[in-house]
Amino acid sequence: ELTNHNSNNKINRQDILAARQMELNEIDNEGGALVAVRINFTVEGSEFDNQAREKQEQLEEERQAKLEKQRQQKLEAQRQEQEQKRAELEKQRQENLQQQQTENTNNLTKEELEAERIRKFRERIQNYN
Repeated sequence: ELTNHNSNNKINRQDILAARQMELNEIDNEGGALVAVRINFTVEGSEFDNQAREKQEQLEEERQAKLEKQRQQKLEAQRQEQEQKRAELEKQRQENLQQQQTENTNNLTKEELEAERIRKFRERIQNYN
């Protein structure tokens, strides 16, 4: 039902056709509700139509930019998480290696320990040069 009729019957028919094509969510168990809908028609190529298109394009660009920003934030968070995991694994590997070296050193005889000290000393001298 049209509450504000237009003197142009073609516009009234277009209003009714547009309203019939709308899909609304059911809000009660009876399946019916009164809904006020405002329908604006524009003449294609008019200033109002061009402004409406530009506004719609601007809103779409803003929406796309927002989605891209969210995607980039998600990627950055994933990258940081992976970097943190890598750092934790490397730290664990270093701790295991150090523990293993300590255990190996504790198991050496006095002669092997002295030989190991000399080897490390020579290694440091070579690295110094």
